[in-house]
Amino acid sequence: MAGIIIGIVVAIIIIIVLILSICPVRPTSRGLIGRFGRYIRFTNPGIVFLMPFIEHLVRINITENIIDAGLHEIITGDSLNPTADVRETMNKVVKANNERVAPIDLATAPEMQADDERRAATKVAEGQRQAAILEADGQNPAKILVVGSEAQAIKLVNETAISGEGGNSPRYSRK
Repeated sequence: MAGIIIGIVVAIIIIIVLILSICPVRPTSRGLIGRFGRYIRFTNPGIVFLMPFIEHLVRINITENIIDAGLHEIITGDSLNPTADVRETMNKVVKANNERVAPIDLATAPEMQADDERRAATKVAEGQRQAAILEADGQNPAKILVVGSEAQAIKLVNETAISGEGGNSPRYSRK
């Protein structure tokens, strides 16, 4: 009977150790694992297995929190110290920057268009050159066949003339 009680206690201890070794890390968190209080490794979201009582998991929330900046006092050189809404000020800065960049974009637009037209003309010329090369490659075998058939015809005429079958030319006969 004592053996059964010891077995049950050991089983309960093993189950507790297994439960303590499994630690989930949520997608909005990251984990830092420390062993005896010293940093060991970084973990991504998912299930993390630890050595119970030896390793410790610290979860770090990485979700972004939006806070309202509200009104702030601005310290100026003339000591007026007006209050301003940060968002409005940032919007004005961004708008001013865009207005400053817009004339530069407008000035470079014709240059960019001319550059694009040059590239297009170059591509058209390259395409025409490639078409001419392909056409010449296609005509080469036809020319070779024509020249070959002409050469064969000349050879046949010469053989006929030499053998004497091609008329009464005394010059080419073998008598």
